[in-house]
Amino acid sequence: MNKLLMAQIFGDLIEQAGGFDAATAAIEARCGSISQGTLTKIQKGQLEVPLRWAWALEDAAKNMPFTRNRNRRLESTGQLTSDRVCHLVTLKESTEAVTAQAAAENSDDPEVLRRALKETLDVRAKCDADVACYQAKLAALGVEVGD
Repeated sequence: MNKLLMAQIFGDLIEQAGGFDAATAAIEARCGSISQGTLTKIQKGQLEVPLRWAWALEDAAKNMPFTRNRNRRLESTGQLTSDRVCHLVTLKESTEAVTAQAAAENSDDPEVLRRALKETLDVRAKCDADVACYQAKLAALGVEVGD
């Protein structure tokens, strides 16, 4: 995203957050003291957009243009893909883990135990990836993720 486009989007977020006073308050609540003059310079493209400030305005405006743009770039490079969450893959991995765990419950065979460990770790890795994907999607939608 080029500097002028970022400045325009930042300015739009200022308006959506309720104007300069509301934007200043939102940013100060998250990042500390700022001046409206600095906001004006950023809006005019004279200064870079601080991401922490952009995120504060995204939250205040309930609009996530910077976050969505970042997620689109990550998706285009394969770092964040919407197809990473597939219930059928989770079902397959979970079924393999349950089967291996059942075999390991009453076994002292190192190979059986290794397989149960491997299959269980595979499920954990799949679920961790799914959680990250859901968190990113929620963030792109402007929804806070609770515990």
